[in-house]
Amino acid sequence: MGEVIATNDLSRTGRIRVFISTLSQEKNDKSGYFDAIWTSPFAGSTNPRKIGKEFKEPDQTISSYGMWMVPPDLGNQVLVAFGDGNTKFPFIISCLYPDMFANMVPGIPAGKNYQDLTKLLPTVEKNKKTADITHNDTFRPVSHTLSESIVKQGLVTDGVRGATSSSSRRESPSEVFGFLTPGTRKSDVTG
Repeated sequence: MGEVIATNDLSRTGRIRVFISTLSQEKNDKSGYFDAIWTSPFAGSTNPRKIGKEFKEPDQTISSYGMWMVPPDLGNQVLVAFGDGNTKFPFIISCLYPDMFANMVPGIPAGKNYQDLTKLLPTVEKNKKTADITHNDTFRPVSHTLSESIVKQGLVTDGVRGATSSSSRRESPSEVFGFLTPGTRKSDVTG
């Protein structure tokens, strides 16, 4: 496993800098850092052997296709594999959720919340610093953007068009499927 250290890549090829603590105990030891390739479950291009000589013509070059995902935020854990067992070829093959923190995925479900005890509203993840050690049926902060929208539209009690229960933690084994993107970037909270 590796920790995401940096996602800015001057080559714009999707390389992600990771630190693997099992290969270097000290963060100041460069041998634990790798610029890993961000992989995809579906990626490719048309046949690169069929490139024509007319470089200005669109039908003379390749077309790329596939699925591209936003890289994980700094500090997240990723699963890293080395191609041919060689540390010169690091690949990120998967991302890991922080333990017990995947309630928002994929649908930002409604739940008990601190802001309105009378309504089940869409919530964000619980704060790790809370003394409450439970995760399944616990109070969480409200997802204000989503909650305000469904309240204004009168959909707060509509389980289909409004607040839903779509969470990877709703049941076990989970029967939900979907994607939740990180959304717009906010400025860092300090302190």
